[in-house]
Amino acid sequence: MLAFGLGLACGRGGRLPVASVFDFSAGVLPAGASFRRASTALFTDAGGQLAIAAIDQPRFDHDAAGVPLGLLITRQRTNKCTNANANPVDLANVVKTGDAAATLALVDDRAALVAAGLGAICPGKVYRLDNSAGTALAYAVVSGSAGETASQTVSAYVRGGAGRLTLNAGAVPTNFAAAPAYVKRTAAVLPDQSYRTMAIAAEPGSTLYFILNALVSGDALASPIITTGQAATQSADVLTLDWHRFGLADGAITARYSFDDGSAQDVVTTVSGGLSIVPTNLNRPWIKQVEAL
Repeated sequence: MLAFGLGLACGRGGRLPVASVFDFSAGVLPAGASFRRASTALFTDAGGQLAIAAIDQPRFDHDAAGVPLGLLITRQRTNKCTNANANPVDLANVVKTGDAAATLALVDDRAALVAAGLGAICPGKVYRLDNSAGTALAYAVVSGSAGETASQTVSAYVRGGAGRLTLNAGAVPTNFAAAPAYVKRTAAVLPDQSYRTMAIAAEPGSTLYFILNALVSGDALASPIITTGQAATQSADVLTLDWHRFGLADGAITARYSFDDGSAQDVVTTVSGGLSIVPTNLNRPWIKQVEAL
């Protein structure tokens, strides 16, 4: 007698195993996922506009064209700059150095901010570093020291002429080309002294407009952190996953994280009381899916 079968492995209770997957690509938390964050945070909404997520609101992030990136998960970060980086009303904690012919001022740049998707966060005023009459570099130096000599990242949204991102001294600058619209510029820097601060430089003949500047420890920010005259800390995103809903027992599992760019990372994870917390030091911060292998 011949016996035929499908050769399918059965799971608990003789049933086929259910895929243990949390899918974040739809822009909502799936069943079994919970989220908290002790502070507000920025993200880009479906309209390509920079927006504020409330306390405990998950950030389903997008690129500037409104294409979904996934759920944004980041560790606690501190922007060490002490100016008002989103809505400045004066030049407090920002000074000009370098070429004597250069000027630093606040100007209204509302139309360009709105066009770049920054208008909801930055209502109009930006910093203008005008080195159009200069023959040497001019700098806008922002107060707020690195506080250490470990690797830092400086960043700002910048438009206008060619320039450089750097520290006020003791660091190798990163050059950037002229651009008519606001572009997020970032540069890794290694301070030679802990008291170094952020600086942005305009090349001779250039005029720069900048906003949402930052100096942070480690790698670049996935989204800006607003400062209002002092350093500001954004709390960590805490994403908790309930694996018991899939029938998984406590203990070690391998969780596969799929990211916005199509890459994936396998992480050995401990499930305790049915729960695990997503790490905030993954290869990428935009999570599309988490699956137990």
